[in-house]
Amino acid sequence: MLALMGTAGLKDFADLAASIEVRNTLVLGSTMYVIAGDTFYSVNTAGAVTTITAGVLSTTTGSVYMAHDGANIMVVDPGVDGYTYNGAGNLTVIADADFPTPSSLTWQDGYFIVSEESSGKFFISGLYDPTAWDALDYATAEADPDNLKRIFMDNLNLWQFGGKTTEVGYNSGAADFPFSRYGNLLLNHGTAAPDSVASGDNGLFWLTEKRQVVRADGFSPVIVSTRQLEHAMAGYSSVSDAKGWCYTLEGHTFYHIVFPAANASWEYNVETKLWHQRRSYPVYADGSERRHRANCYAWFNGKHMVGDYQNGKIYEWDMDTYTDNSEVIRRYRVTQATHADGKNIFFHRFDLEMEAGTGLISGGTAWAGATNYALGDRVVPTVANGCVYEVTTDGGSSGASEPAWPITAGDTVTDGDLTWTCQGAIPQAVLSWSDDGGHTYGNEHWGGFGALGQYSVRTFFNRLGRSRDRRFKISVTGLAKSVILGAFMDLEIGSS
Repeated sequence: MLALMGTAGLKDFADLAASIEVRNTLVLGSTMYVIAGDTFYSVNTAGAVTTITAGVLSTTTGSVYMAHDGANIMVVDPGVDGYTYNGAGNLTVIADADFPTPSSLTWQDGYFIVSEESSGKFFISGLYDPTAWDALDYATAEADPDNLKRIFMDNLNLWQFGGKTTEVGYNSGAADFPFSRYGNLLLNHGTAAPDSVASGDNGLFWLTEKRQVVRADGFSPVIVSTRQLEHAMAGYSSVSDAKGWCYTLEGHTFYHIVFPAANASWEYNVETKLWHQRRSYPVYADGSERRHRANCYAWFNGKHMVGDYQNGKIYEWDMDTYTDNSEVIRRYRVTQATHADGKNIFFHRFDLEMEAGTGLISGGTAWAGATNYALGDRVVPTVANGCVYEVTTDGGSSGASEPAWPITAGDTVTDGDLTWTCQGAIPQAVLSWSDDGGHTYGNEHWGGFGALGQYSVRTFFNRLGRSRDRRFKISVTGLAKSVILGAFMDLEIGSS
């Protein structure tokens, strides 16, 4: 049986500066280094932020590349400059006149390696010295005349991604230039998005120029994108800004790819070979949904960290967090069509099999005026609204009249000496259906799947009408672990 598990939520870890894009992260020892906007930061394991060099980059958005050799850090702003940092002072521009205009960056065997903008060349630095460059220390990916778009080291292999083809090299130890190509090895897949290249599960993933996602099986690209995903990508106005990374969570390796221009995020589960779309809320003012907030990734201090694409925050990606930085997460599943050769089907009952009793909240006493409450005390409104509220200040006395209670998890309200924080509602599963091929869906039908400890709660819906062709949509919200184990229906097929 294949269960549908909920995804990790976002827990606030560090705040850099408001209204800037967190562009990339790099972990060195017990410090995470961050490029956000045009500024270079460091973040320690407690989430404390230090501004190392403000306003150093010439750009404020888009991909940047970072690498280190254990002591020195190098940063490449594609098409602009390269920068170095040695653990003291500032991030500074590489001043060597022989340094090329860079398009990407990697590190291997003591060398910082950059691809040159609008050419097939890649250059190497001095040994363990990102400030030293020689105009003659380069090689060319020349099996095909397409420009080199990304240089990437994986498992001691040096991958050279062009616009139409990819070559792979290795460190041969030759005296004149240390890197050589593997014989006649040439992959007839380039990349449409240099920053989509990512390493995970002993292989590489990337977006090709054909708008397909592939995984390298050894040196052979294998298509892992589905026709449905490829159909979606074909409609994107641009994919050149796509960025990807891999991470492993609870034994599953994922490839996460973001399309900033298309406002979309997708994720591939390597073990199940299934894709799902990731979104964050709230929706935009026009009602359209937005991409997931994650814009870059780092494994730091034993935790999964992601940078926000918009607000300068760094989050912990956490399976025990059921909101995206206090914003509700809505999870959707749409079934295949149910039909019976054009005959009417009468739907008597729909049972949703879920892991029940996983909510974070359980009850609370009814609110009372002019009453002392301590930190952590919980109440429910005198007129129930399905939500529970917790004291998140040091305690004190409630006011004389009941406050207007917010209904969004994480929202607060002041009440006398107290601040109450909405802990969310008892988790709900919402069922709707479409009888027109999935174009429109009807009214929503709500059913709870248990507050904390209510393990025997069943979620079902009765008297669902009739249809000749029906698709059910299930959405789940609430501060709870979400696991859909399956569904079954009690139905009757008519005679016509």
